[in-house]
This record gives sequence, C-alpha cells and structure tokens, in this order.
Amino acid sequence: MDLTSRLRPAAALAAGLLLASAALAGQTAVRCGRTYQDRPCTGFDGKLVAPTQAQKKVSANQIIDPACKKRGATALRFIAARAEGASEFDQVANTTSPTEKRLIAEIYKVQGPAAEQRQAVETACMAERQRLARGAGGSGKP
Repeated sequence: MDLTSRLRPAAALAAGLLLASAALAGQTAVRCGRTYQDRPCTGFDGKLVAPTQAQKKVSANQIIDPACKKRGATALRFIAARAEGASEFDQVANTTSPTEKRLIAEIYKVQGPAAEQRQAVETACMAERQRLARGAGGSGKP
C-alpha cells in the first residue's frame, strides 16, 4: 500500500469535516476538485455547494428570544428522560412547577429527535411571546 492510498481516507474525512463545518455555520462551501473549502478555488473554477433546506432553517431560527432559548435548554432534560423511557406521567409527578408540567406536556406531543423537539419548544415559545406582544400592545413579556 503506497502513501497516496493511505492518505486518501484522511483527505476525504478532512473534506467532509470542512463541508460540515461550513454547512453548520449556514455558509456556502466551494468544491474544488475533490476538496471543499470556504473560499474560491485557486487556479480553476470551483462549484458552489449551497446549504440544505434544514441547514437554512436552523440558520434562520438562530434569532431566538433568550427566555425561549432557556426554555429549550430546560426541555432537553425532559427530552433525555423521555428517551431513557420515562413516561409523561412519571415526569409530571416528579415536578411541582406548573411551568415545567406544561413543558413536559408540550414535549410529549412532539415526536422526533431531541434537536427537533427542542426546536419545536423554542418555536412554540416564540409564537406565544409574539401573540402576547400583539395582545399587550407590544411589551413581549408573558
């Protein structure tokens, strides 16, 4: 096995990581031959690789109210317990906070990976804050 064939998997991994990091940042990556980078190719034309719709959605949703971000972070604790097999009834029984009880009920209405569940919680929180802001003359505080 020569050096080139041994380095090929490492080069592919590096290109994949570069593309993933650019995609996670919501940026467009440039494909230059067999490699990806965040700037134009030198010496020849590259192909722009646009982020996927899901990556664009995540980028668009990065402007989240701090209170809603906190609610999403709190939700992760209950989402993890759910993934480990805890029932909604058990989680509600283990808390005395009405806010957490509502959050638990909200979590159990959403199916999917933890990231999607957290995003659903944050989105619902933002919608509620906007609804309250419209009803209260723009204060935005629930």
